[in-house]
Amino acid sequence: MLRLSQRTLAGALGISVERVRQYESGEGQISVVQLCEIADALDVKPEFLFAGVPRRRTKIDKSPMIDFLDSFPNATEDYTLVRSYMRIKDAKMKWLIIAIVEAIAGD
Repeated sequence: MLRLSQRTLAGALGISVERVRQYESGEGQISVVQLCEIADALDVKPEFLFAGVPRRRTKIDKSPMIDFLDSFPNATEDYTLVRSYMRIKDAKMKWLIIAIVEAIAGD
């Protein structure tokens, strides 16, 4: 689409033309970092390189806790809070934290 030669792409990536050929033919292994560098060189988002690739339907079973945390409005911050809380060993400290959070939340 860009009419970019393998030699030009190889030069931009700092790899051999043979390596570019391997990537294009599916013979060579490619890292995520290299894939992102290729996308950057082509001035496209990395997901563009996956267009038309069939998705596998196999899913990894997640623990119920992950599903629970995923249901939070901002899962990343909530997960960090819960994960940090779970590492606290002192039961009294946990109780105090719950009291503080409930007071702030107005519960």
